[in-house]
Amino acid sequence: MAEDRFDQIQGILKELYDKHEDVEACMVVRKGLEGVVTFPEDFIDRVSTTWQPMKDTIDILLEVVADNAMYGIDKCYVEMLDYGIVFCIISMSDTSLVTFIRKSEGSETLGKVSAELGDILEARKKIVELVEG
Repeated sequence: MAEDRFDQIQGILKELYDKHEDVEACMVVRKGLEGVVTFPEDFIDRVSTTWQPMKDTIDILLEVVADNAMYGIDKCYVEMLDYGIVFCIISMSDTSLVTFIRKSEGSETLGKVSAELGDILEARKKIVELVEG
């Protein structure tokens, strides 16, 4: 059953990734970077030279978001290194859908995020239904 759920989440992430050329990767991750489901699976290897500062920042933000979820924090956005990173909380927990959007020269990353946010939120909704269902 758990493997089936993993595959289903992986499919939702793949769908989000395939839908937008600027989405570099997406993952479902818990505070402490436990239970990571990533698409594409080689993303962390591809960004290995910059992964440690991104990992540290992601972990800090996951903790802040989880600790304040009761106050209605639903999502947050940060730009770091070569990415705009969107965090969408999953069911007021310490788990988030994290989407990495590639920054590009001469283009407003926040505008890209705004254009893709609807699909990111739809992916989160599907994951919540899967987890809670």
